[in-house]
Amino acid sequence: MVMADVQAFDLLAGALEQLPPEAAALRPMLETILKEHRRLHSQLRKISRIGDGYQEHLRGLNRELTLANERLSQALAEVRTLQGFIPICARCKRVRDDHGFWEQVEAYITRHSDAVFSHGVCPECSKVLFPVLFPRRPEERVAAPGPDRPAGPALEETDLEARLARLQSDPELQDNPLREELGQLARRHLHLLRRLGKIARISDGFQRQLKEANLALTEASNTDLLTALPNRRAMVERITGELDRSGRGRARPALLMVDVDHFKLVNDDYGHETGDQVLQALAASLRSALRGYDTCARWGGEEFLVLLPETDLQDAVGVGEKLLRAAALQPGNPALPAVTISVGVAVQRQGEPLASLLRRTDDAMYEAKRRGRNRVEAET
Repeated sequence: MVMADVQAFDLLAGALEQLPPEAAALRPMLETILKEHRRLHSQLRKISRIGDGYQEHLRGLNRELTLANERLSQALAEVRTLQGFIPICARCKRVRDDHGFWEQVEAYITRHSDAVFSHGVCPECSKVLFPVLFPRRPEERVAAPGPDRPAGPALEETDLEARLARLQSDPELQDNPLREELGQLARRHLHLLRRLGKIARISDGFQRQLKEANLALTEASNTDLLTALPNRRAMVERITGELDRSGRGRARPALLMVDVDHFKLVNDDYGHETGDQVLQALAASLRSALRGYDTCARWGGEEFLVLLPETDLQDAVGVGEKLLRAAALQPGNPALPAVTISVGVAVQRQGEPLASLLRRTDDAMYEAKRRGRNRVEAET
């Protein structure tokens, strides 16, 4: 309640005391009204104090949120750059003796953020990479690795043996009481170096075999065994990637569904082995008729799916006609029966998902079947 309101209530109370006799009947009603106004004004004053407290609390929260957002933005900027955050050697890719730990850290952070690592060179590798800047003392100079001087633990072993031989032949050290202890320590160290070199060679061999096995498994999981074309799984990944690129403003891709006409009769009349040979020959013919950046995959059975990146409908139909001619020229082996194909063509619509595009391509192929086979039909 402000001072003016207090004064107004006091004036009203004084006016009630000065009412004329003829207005005495109005006095109880006016007192009741004045009392009710005082009560309401007291409640309003209490609500105002509570509201002021909430306002101050909200202002404090806003200040805290602003500071938190600033700290979050700063942390996000640091995570996105990480310039100089982790000192990884550009040559040996490690910090001290990490045994592959930092390689795993770098791979993980790179996959989950936009981090850019500062690949400085550690002092030890700097001496190897820039020997001119770090001249060694004459007694520390050793021959560079070569055919007769291997690098790594073997090089360190050779250096240690040479230094030990020089120390043992030094006349001033012949009577040193630590000479024998030094020799034993050096021999133990040499033994450990040899074991380390053996373990390193075995580990390198296992790592190489593991990488080769992983590459072979990846290739096998994405390749059709019969035709050596990409399989359905690999094709879905490639189409999905192409659809993502088209969603970022690039031209939309086209799909061609290719099906061998009356292939069941080939298997029934000539046998499944001959049918497999026909599919192999047809796969080679289709692939040779495409551009280098197009993809032909075995979709299943006697069906093939062709991906044409950034291709409009007219050009896609032209590729389909080219595939018809390629199929007519195969298999090139008189022992194999000639076959024809039916081709369905569809171009992705704006924002169209993969399932819808495949369905329209398949419908176009069945329309080519319905119209007599050995032809190309486009789904519009």
